[in-house]
Amino acid sequence: MKGGLEELHPGLYWYRSKVELDEAFAIAEAELNHPIDEHAYLRVLGSVITKIGCGHTQLRLSDSTYQYYVEQKNFFPLSIIMLNNKLYATQSVEESIDAGNEIININGLHADSLIETFRGSLWTEGLRYTKVDYEMGRYFNFLYPIFIGNANEYIIEYIDNNGTRKETVLDQDIKKSPPILDYDITDNIDFSFQSVHGGPIAVLDINHFFDWANNGKQYKFRKELRKVFEKIDSARTENLIIDLRDNGGGRAPYDLFSYLYDDRFTFFDRMEFIVDKDSRYDRYCNPKLSKLWITGQSKKSNQINDTTYHLKNEPMLKPQKPSNPQYIGDLYVLINGGTFSAASDLAALIKSNDLATFVGTETGGGYYGNTSMEDAWVTLPNTKVRVRIPLVRHFLPVEDKVPLGRGVIPDHEVEQSITDLINGVDTQMEFVLKLLTEKSP
Repeated sequence: MKGGLEELHPGLYWYRSKVELDEAFAIAEAELNHPIDEHAYLRVLGSVITKIGCGHTQLRLSDSTYQYYVEQKNFFPLSIIMLNNKLYATQSVEESIDAGNEIININGLHADSLIETFRGSLWTEGLRYTKVDYEMGRYFNFLYPIFIGNANEYIIEYIDNNGTRKETVLDQDIKKSPPILDYDITDNIDFSFQSVHGGPIAVLDINHFFDWANNGKQYKFRKELRKVFEKIDSARTENLIIDLRDNGGGRAPYDLFSYLYDDRFTFFDRMEFIVDKDSRYDRYCNPKLSKLWITGQSKKSNQINDTTYHLKNEPMLKPQKPSNPQYIGDLYVLINGGTFSAASDLAALIKSNDLATFVGTETGGGYYGNTSMEDAWVTLPNTKVRVRIPLVRHFLPVEDKVPLGRGVIPDHEVEQSITDLINGVDTQMEFVLKLLTEKSP
């Protein structure tokens, strides 16, 4: 794993020095002095991965273990979210846990210990746990068996609606309500108008920056985005809310930025990748396509030193023109720990150019860029555990407004409360609407 990362990862030392990471590797290696199961092994590897601070650098179970879980459907049987360093159920269980109840203990592991385990094992971005904390809420069902291990039954201690501490036993056959949080995406772009004191407010919710399909119909992101801004222009709205929460990124964030910025721009300053012609670890990479991509790009890119190249002919490096119709009113952007990769990059450019008021929680992606795009999957030869290594480091043309290792920090930090979540109230959207109400004449 260490060799593959050093050969392929161009952002390996973005947030921590080689000395720091070498020490992390040495500590992890020293722990591998006795037999352990695959889950404990992933925790050891994860202790290094999390220190890299690259959310695109990830671990995967071996194919055989993963397929076993899929076939047995043996995942943690309750949806859980983390808010303010506490765990809460987001679905109800018949004659037991109610949505909103605080989870105190699972099979002898206190909630604090579970949070500490995930933060010490799971990939994050930069020097904060923003993305890890978000992932805990979205994927707890899957993360628990991966990093802790599955069980036939789960003894759960919780606090009920009356504040009483109780205990229940859950298994895979429990009857439970659907989770309150629904991450299934139908339409990528959701657009509507709201009204505050009679004035139209445009609300644009974007789930990712890709084309998409719904009910057999294909949609082009760029085309649908133009329709939205034509509607905004026709309505002469002076207030636009863009919701980038839970947006994991995509390939064309500059399309949206071009409607908000009235001058020519380049989305990235540069993109770097590594070419190691004497690779010792490429034989562990799957697919081989990653090596072919590196070889092909090196022939048409600028060489900086013995191993580092700058990409050329990438659209996000080319000057972009503003799009019409331009939006010139007040802009509000909603962000959270799920605002990642290209979505976080977009938020950073908007922040750097003072184009919007940000509301929510810090983005899961870094302010100065990310390492992503093409991937190499390194399969460790004995355990068959897989390591995802992103191949291109992206540098954003942003002002130095945020400490290194942080994401985009909101102007108004607003946490979603568990009470509002259970009652279907969007705490952060309501905050923006309140701001607009207060500024209305």
